[in-house]
Amino acid sequence: MKVLVFGRNGWLAHKFADAFDGEVSQADVTSVQQVTDAIYSAAPDVVINAAAKVGSPNIDWCAKNSVNMRMTRYVNSISPALIQGCCRLTGARLVHLSSGCLWEFGENLTEEEPPEPPSFYSRTKVDGESMLEGSKDAIILRIRMPFDDSDSHRSIINKLARYKKVISLPNSLTYIPDLIGATKHLLHKDASGIFNVVNTGGVTGEQILDLYRRHVDNNHEYELVTMDYLLENGLCTEGRSNCTLSGDKLAATGYQMPPAMQRLEEAMKGIWAMS
Repeated sequence: MKVLVFGRNGWLAHKFADAFDGEVSQADVTSVQQVTDAIYSAAPDVVINAAAKVGSPNIDWCAKNSVNMRMTRYVNSISPALIQGCCRLTGARLVHLSSGCLWEFGENLTEEEPPEPPSFYSRTKVDGESMLEGSKDAIILRIRMPFDDSDSHRSIINKLARYKKVISLPNSLTYIPDLIGATKHLLHKDASGIFNVVNTGGVTGEQILDLYRRHVDNNHEYELVTMDYLLENGLCTEGRSNCTLSGDKLAATGYQMPPAMQRLEEAMKGIWAMS
């Protein structure tokens, strides 16, 4: 199976390329010509779209000005349809990485629950899904707060460890090796449609950082605050998602995601071993 991954320098793009022994395209997904040339020249069996604008240092960047908003909207909302169009013309299967951050709050949210995006970034991800929804030739994967045992700043473990003030509400998480396993499973099943790909059980920021302090840095300090505190003190300008997703649909296909706390323990021990 020949796999082409979009995402250029993205963390997840390279994780997928390594796992599938595939190629990370250097094409700019805002360029029709570059996307078309990349897919036609590679002639892949599967295209994985891991390209996304998530902002730096966080999603507030996406709505900071009109230029950022335009770029975020194009990459997250429009380019998925462009990539899908090329896949249809070449006969390639499409796997699109979406986001589970489509609600401000909620518990055990299913794939059928109508999104209520709390931020501009979230709205663009909803729009990107809408371009593909109902397609019989695309798998849409909703992930939340991805992590593994690497030192990537994109991992939720390392991301939270950088902040001295954090909120602590239950959230779903996605362990990257399990995400890759689920993707291979769904491709083998010839599946299509939207799937929540999250490890079981909600986890709070406090639980993550307590594990970090236990396994990685005994001296790590942090303060728990509320979302209102972050907004009132200008520490964030866009709404955030704090919710848990149901993994029942994925499990019904025969792939059960392990508990999030179990995977966090494993990841923390891996981070400590490398430190």
